Amino acid sequence: MSTGLESVRLAWSAVPEGGDRRAVAWGLVRELLGDAGPSARLTNPCAYCGGPHGPLRVGGAPYLAGIAYARDLAVAAVVDAHATRTFAIDAEPDDASGAGLVLGAGAGRTVRDWVRVEAALKADGRGLRVDPALVEVRE
Repeated sequence: MSTGLESVRLAWSAVPEGGDRRAVAWGLVRELLGDAGPSARLTNPCAYCGGPHGPLRVGGAPYLAGIAYARDLAVAAVVDAHATRTFAIDAEPDDASGAGLVLGAGAGRTVRDWVRVEAALKADGRGLRVDPALVEVRE
């Protein structure tokens, strides 16, 4: 059985101090798109207010894309749109703290759990409008 994950491409880059992290992330997405990158239309309108802070959309190329930021790193990934219906990523440094606070004190949940929850909520379009403590991601 294929999960579609075989077609995921991932890249990351440091964002220079004072640099535009979105520009770095979108540049990574264009690189990951290969030949389709220069002509692809990247947009990220919010479904609720129209502002430029919603999920990244790729127009003109058969890919889904996701971006995340972890301290001074921009992380980007793309996947063939024929391989999956939804796609998102998240990233946090290994030493990030606060997962227990967000996911529920005493729950023993880790940074890895938080990254999975946030990616799942990004992928299904709800983002942080849902209490992350109510979300459980299973293999």
